[in-house]
Amino acid sequence: LITKRNRIDIVGEVKWKKANQKDIERFNRKAEGLPGRKVIIFREGELGGSINADNLLADL
Repeated sequence: LITKRNRIDIVGEVKWKKANQKDIERFNRKAEGLPGRKVIIFREGELGGSINADNLLADL
């Protein structure tokens, strides 16, 4: 999923329950070459949140 929302590049979407380290690493590998700020969007019913993946990329 790649969309433009509030001038932030949003790439990747996972469920909260699947937001484990392997999913985050897989997302980072796919998003590494893409320009712009990388954000992972988590959705679980009405709940939602995001993580700035640029910070995660720096940690790996």
